[in-house]
Amino acid sequence: GNPASEDCDLKFIELEGVSFSHKNGNGFRLEVPNLAFRKGEKVILFGASGSGKSTLFDLMCGFQFSDIGEVRYNSEVIDNRNVFSYYPKIGFVPQRLFMLADTVFQNITLGLVDVGQDDPSLLRMIKLVGLDKALNLDPIDVLRLEVNDEGSSLSGGQVQRLGIARGLFNEPDFLFLDETISGLDKKSSREILENIFSEYRNSTIIVISHSNFRSDNFDTIINLDDLKSKSKPLICTI
Repeated sequence: GNPASEDCDLKFIELEGVSFSHKNGNGFRLEVPNLAFRKGEKVILFGASGSGKSTLFDLMCGFQFSDIGEVRYNSEVIDNRNVFSYYPKIGFVPQRLFMLADTVFQNITLGLVDVGQDDPSLLRMIKLVGLDKALNLDPIDVLRLEVNDEGSSLSGGQVQRLGIARGLFNEPDFLFLDETISGLDKKSSREILENIFSEYRNSTIIVISHSNFRSDNFDTIINLDDLKSKSKPLICTI
């Protein structure tokens, strides 16, 4: 049967001997040692701009495929023929979020499922990401709020909160946050991460940051800058 059918969880993502270079010929090559991300793990992946953080995310999410080596979901090597069947199991929040000229509700659900604006899980999610506090509105009024095209009627931090809610909407097994908390102050970032880590204990959540975001809640810290220094350990498990 389909390995990513409804009754099959995405339990782990593995990278083995992965090497990747962009086709634009900029000379950048990302070489990654063997990595494995298990279900329920909370990970921060940080490094300077240009260290390959977003590229690594693209490879793990199946948006791009490595030149050498393998990316595996549940032991199955991922390629452009089978990766789409796993997409319902993955939530991805990019640095730049596309926005609809519609309500917050439509911007979270993207019209994908038949739920109402008073759905309890949606209302709870608005509170989890703090969008009700940020907008000073009740959760139900947040969902009804009209958003301008490209989200210009919201602040950068409000858009990022909305993006996290969108990423969590399908309760993915793996959630990738690409610099998603960068527009928030440290206190707000910590609150959101603590909330979603607690609520989604069984989901693997991997956070990209340009700096090491100090939090006791991460199981694993990965410093991509240390890829260039073979003498330093890449992974520090707390």
